[in-house]
Amino acid sequence: MDISLKYQQAMNGGILFLLLMLDNIVNEEPDFKFKAFLEVLIEVHKISANTIAKFAKIKEQDVLDFINDTYVNSGT
Repeated sequence: MDISLKYQQAMNGGILFLLLMLDNIVNEEPDFKFKAFLEVLIEVHKISANTIAKFAKIKEQDVLDFINDTYVNSGT
C-alpha cells in the first residue's frame, strides 16, 4: 500500500482530530490531556488497559476508572 494512501486513510480515521485535540488542550487540564493520551493509546494504537497498568505498576481497574471518570483518590 502506498504511504500517501495510508496517511490519507489515517487522517480520515480521526487520528488527526485526536492529535489536534491533544495539542490544543490548555495546560490547566492535565488530567483531561492525560485521559486523551490514554484513549489514543487504547483506541488508535490498540494497547490494552492491562498493558498500560503493568507499565505504570498500577491496577488495570485504576486505568479504566480514570478513563471513565470514576477514579477516586484513596490517599495511597
